[in-house]
Amino acid sequence: MIARAPASPRGVDVTLIRWMLSLSSEERLAVLQGFVDSVADVVGNDLSPRVDELARKSSDGLLAPEERQEYAEIARLNDLLSRVKLQAGLA
Repeated sequence: MIARAPASPRGVDVTLIRWMLSLSSEERLAVLQGFVDSVADVVGNDLSPRVDELARKSSDGLLAPEERQEYAEIARLNDLLSRVKLQAGLA
């Protein structure tokens, strides 16, 4: 039988939250730094030409619906990365 993950009263799996809270501040920062580094590797220079293209098309009002969605997702991920860096004291 497979054990069920602990859940909050709203049904949210809290395994990761409990694990993070079990770490020291230094360990949490190291984990967050690993997350930030991983995201930065993915979002790094490889996407900048695409982001520049989407920004130009957006300014010109030429984004196709799927490009508008892609551009919004990139902006959302950039905002999330900025908040994680700020909370981790990396910004």
